[in-house]
Amino acid sequence: MQREGAYYHLFSNNTRGYGRLNYIVALLPFMEQVALYEAALIDPNSVSGETAAAAGVLNPWRAQVPGLRCPSDGGGGGNTSNTTHAETGRNNYMASAGDWPDAHMYRYRDNAANTHSYLENPRGAFPMCTVRFAGGTAGSISTLNTNVKSVGAKSMGGINDGTSNTIAVAEKCIGLMWGASNTTTRLNQPFKRGFATSQGGISIAGSNAINVSPTTAGVPNECFTLPRIGNAFGGSVQANGEAGGVRWADGLAAYSIFSTILPPNAPSCAGSTNGDILDRVLSSASSEHTGGVNTLRFDGSVGFVSDTISTAGGGVDSAGRTGLIAFAVSGGASPYGVWGALGSINGGESVALP
Repeated sequence: MQREGAYYHLFSNNTRGYGRLNYIVALLPFMEQVALYEAALIDPNSVSGETAAAAGVLNPWRAQVPGLRCPSDGGGGGNTSNTTHAETGRNNYMASAGDWPDAHMYRYRDNAANTHSYLENPRGAFPMCTVRFAGGTAGSISTLNTNVKSVGAKSMGGINDGTSNTIAVAEKCIGLMWGASNTTTRLNQPFKRGFATSQGGISIAGSNAINVSPTTAGVPNECFTLPRIGNAFGGSVQANGEAGGVRWADGLAAYSIFSTILPPNAPSCAGSTNGDILDRVLSSASSEHTGGVNTLRFDGSVGFVSDTISTAGGGVDSAGRTGLIAFAVSGGASPYGVWGALGSINGGESVALP
């Protein structure tokens, strides 16, 4: 293994977990799951768990790690008509991307000519790694070459706003996985368990996560104000359910992170207009608790955050806007109020977790 990242583990052999394991895998030895950790580092299959392990061999991706399911989340759990989706372990606890709509290098792993500059996350505490692969085309698995770039790797000392006032992890409802493909979308789906997609008017950060920066594109309010019918997307809004911890170890942003931009239990949206969740996402924390979500701070303390937490004020974007009509910022105070300030690690805000 070359580097452990809080979102991703990168291996000299990229067939190990597709090179995209999340922060939970790195924590397994501290959760009395050493055997599972060791299995995860050598398993040749992808984190989707589509291939069963040989007889007598532990399949790490199909294991349900104790403590990763919130007792309140009785829904979701995947598409039980599909063996892969039904048997893969789940995770309700997402890593914080800060006040930044995040993306993953996986989509662009074969684009050796690009620096992936807009995949960098200057606002979240967890390190983001970008990698270039030799040969192949986008969407294929290629041999990892020597050109590896570590972006934004941070220590606890890099959380300038203080560990007691910075959120590390929050709950998210498990996705429904109603389709076998990550480009399958459906109408009238519960917005806590999927990402709105195929909406040409929604630009979270553009459909191209390489060339479009969240500081210059993407209006969170377009996601927040999508039509809803009860707890489901309404109107013509289509959603993808392959999201929200349906694969406990997967480091893709749609599976493993949330952003402190839209308030808890708000909709989530994908930047792509073709139904794909491999591009940039605006992922909201969510739960089945009444009125909010539980969060974990970097000092180890736990706090409940209300759906009504402020998402406006404190900072402004490049055009002087604040709140959910503002673009993301790469530095300074968050424009997304108290919620945004609690996610950013370097905004300089003086706020306390409610």
